Amino acid sequence: MMREFGTPEVRLGGTRSLANDTVGGQIAVPLRTVTLGGEWHLWVYCCAWSVAFEGSELALSESDPGTVEFAAKVLTGRSLSSVKVCPLDASTVFSFDRDCTLSIRPSADDVSRDPVEQWKLYQPSGEVLIVRSDGRYANHPGDSNLAASWLPIA
Repeated sequence: MMREFGTPEVRLGGTRSLANDTVGGQIAVPLRTVTLGGEWHLWVYCCAWSVAFEGSELALSESDPGTVEFAAKVLTGRSLSSVKVCPLDASTVFSFDRDCTLSIRPSADDVSRDPVEQWKLYQPSGEVLIVRSDGRYANHPGDSNLAASWLPIA
């Protein structure tokens, strides 16, 4: 699941060439597709997660694709108000406006294995904050090799 936050960017689509039998050739049709993207990009993977609204669970990482898409739409456009990370296993709760939360924890499959990256936050500065299931994190330039030392979450 990937979510975006911050000031939106608007990207307009280009053109697409289509066959046109009426004029006997190709016609270039301008596209008006608009894609919104925020300054901050949150990528959640290799973990168990849930989305809740006003205390009611909307979707889990195991939910069907339609339910996951609905929960993702509920998060879209909301303001992030707080983030709480557990230093033991990096379980994280992202709280948004209007009583909406995204909760992340190591999946049952990952508890006994090597640490896995549970989420990444791509920042406007170009740096990426990565949080692992062993309660460690790294913050480094996005284009660098991840040879950064992993630090404990305090």
